[in-house]
Amino acid sequence: MIVVGLSSPTCSRSNNWADSGDDSGKDSGPSGCWTSAAYTDAPLGVQKTYTNGSGSMIVGYSDIRQTIDGFGGSDAWKNNPKERQSFATLVEKLYSQNKGIGFTILRNRIPFRERYQNLGDDDYSLNDNFIQTKTTSDRSYKYTESASGGEKVKTFALKWDSWDLNATKSLIAKIKSVDGGPGDDFKVMSTPWTPPNNSVTRWKEGGKHKGGGGKLSYIGGRNNASDDYTKPDVGGSLKPAYYNDYADLLADYAKGFQSNMGYPLALLSIQNEPDAMTDYESCIWDGASIKDFLKVIGDRFELKDVPASIGIMAAEQENFKEDMVKSALSDSKAKTIVTHAAAHQYEAPWDSVTYGAEQFFNAHLLGKRVWQTEMGQTTAGNGVLTKGKDIANGLAYARMIHHTFTIAEANAWLYWWMWQENDDDSDALIYINDGEFSYAKRYYVIGQFSKFIRPGWTRAGSTTSPQTGVYTSAYKHENDTAIVLINHGSSTQTVTLNLSGENVAWSAAYRTSASEDMKLVANVISGSTVTLSANSVTTIIGTLQ
Repeated sequence: MIVVGLSSPTCSRSNNWADSGDDSGKDSGPSGCWTSAAYTDAPLGVQKTYTNGSGSMIVGYSDIRQTIDGFGGSDAWKNNPKERQSFATLVEKLYSQNKGIGFTILRNRIPFRERYQNLGDDDYSLNDNFIQTKTTSDRSYKYTESASGGEKVKTFALKWDSWDLNATKSLIAKIKSVDGGPGDDFKVMSTPWTPPNNSVTRWKEGGKHKGGGGKLSYIGGRNNASDDYTKPDVGGSLKPAYYNDYADLLADYAKGFQSNMGYPLALLSIQNEPDAMTDYESCIWDGASIKDFLKVIGDRFELKDVPASIGIMAAEQENFKEDMVKSALSDSKAKTIVTHAAAHQYEAPWDSVTYGAEQFFNAHLLGKRVWQTEMGQTTAGNGVLTKGKDIANGLAYARMIHHTFTIAEANAWLYWWMWQENDDDSDALIYINDGEFSYAKRYYVIGQFSKFIRPGWTRAGSTTSPQTGVYTSAYKHENDTAIVLINHGSSTQTVTLNLSGENVAWSAAYRTSASEDMKLVANVISGSTVTLSANSVTTIIGTLQ
């Protein structure tokens, strides 16, 4: 384990997940080892085989797959609509199950960006002013130091009224009060795009990213020939000498979230897209440094008394892959710290078959949650993910969610920006122009899942493609069930339901097509036959008898 500076306690306490290591479950360190107890799950077993392409959808309701944690999106760098009614309508359309699409998850940005005029930074107005410095001339960080468990820990001075956090706080309050909202199912996850860094503190360094194949990570952006501290938030890698300090800082954020934001934090991610070189806030990590930092988090969060109710997420890499968290999942200590393996789905344009979704074998073996935490590449325009707001684009997102749940067996699916004001050419779900609302078809097709498949539901094993161009998945909670059927074809198709001896009373069907938006429709189910309109997504709901 890389620990520079302060020594760290040794611990080998096992958590509640399946663990093939040598951990005895007893504390061997001075105060044990911090683990998050909030998220435990049984390891996923071997997937049963279901016939595809026969025209029949076989559903195994006794074949319980993953638990669904919910759907949501991000408000990173977003201001809420200033007009009160627009704000209320926006939250209702996103987070109300009755009047919207029933989102239950919010992903916010931790505002660690630093820019200072007197240090030559090119746009000092971008300073988030969250982590406080000692003086205007001394930009080293302000903190107090105390003893805990025989070690010294730092508590950093944070200013919780930054514009970004204020917008998130208002959004959280509105979501909590919205009619038909998520209630106790509501979860907030926080993601840093960069550790704090300025030209005095220099927590990050440039150079080749550790273990990478020659990828460069300069401070200031991908095209710089040398480190450029006028943009200290862009690029670079966190120096191991500051792992303890950064873990202490994240602990302060996690501990202070509820009292300052009015709602408990459910999940803390350690980095947005650690594999992506960008010209905006970013930080490059590799699998080894993620593993080492997770172990430091375990030590420091134990010393700092971070609530065990907060889950820890890694690695949120740019494409749908598990490789950057595999090293941590194979380490006897790091795997007890990480609770959620996460990825983004920006590989969609290069994989027309599965939209990048792949099985996270190591995470599932240990019973970890798998979340897809960002996708919103709608304006790119290509032969796979079509540009626009129409049903073709919507169907692409429907298939993306389908593959994420049936191939990757993910627990949650999150969109990128949920709304956009006065800009129709963006990747949003909802557009607000002078108080008038309009909706992309992807808003409705996501709702075909999120409105009906609620947190705590489980996916049932089933046929996933009974016809060419048709994609199906089934879900249940106690005696309630929902089946989502996607017809990507240009003609009507039928699917025969084979429920493996179960009897279901179907009560309703909702459909999104070129001319329908989550519309309650009749004459969809006749006996065991479901009729699917061309280019549509249909959700049928019922009760197991």
